[in-house]
Amino acid sequence: MEIIVVLAVFAVAISAILNSFGQLNQNQVINKNTELVATVLREARSLTLASKGGNQYGVHLESSRAVLFQGSVYNSSGTSNVYYSLNPLGNISVVTLAGGGAEIIFDRLTGDTSQSGTIRLSLADDSSSTRTITVSGTGLVETGL
Repeated sequence: MEIIVVLAVFAVAISAILNSFGQLNQNQVINKNTELVATVLREARSLTLASKGGNQYGVHLESSRAVLFQGSVYNSSGTSNVYYSLNPLGNISVVTLAGGGAEIIFDRLTGDTSQSGTIRLSLADDSSSTRTITVSGTGLVETGL
């Protein structure tokens, strides 16, 4: 009888530990995805301010990836596009930008954007767990982390 009680307590403890690790993993997924998208946005703004190649840069957002592109218009077959895939356990769930669309393009010399707004990321299997990225009209990128 004592062995059964010890095994039951041990099983409950293991279950609690595994649940905690699962929650930690989910938080890491959404935090890493949020930082990835924010970093790509900051990179596009930085490249634009530097006038690399005499061009402006932008970011196209899809549910599973962010695409850094060169120019004032996103071209899905552009040879200079750089693709950043999100962890498949999370996604970009809502993009709310001024003027609609899914592209944020930064202006040369100022780094401003007319596509200011928010980007919400969530877990693929739990849309209630979210993080938000805010892009201001001045092109500054802020995360809620």
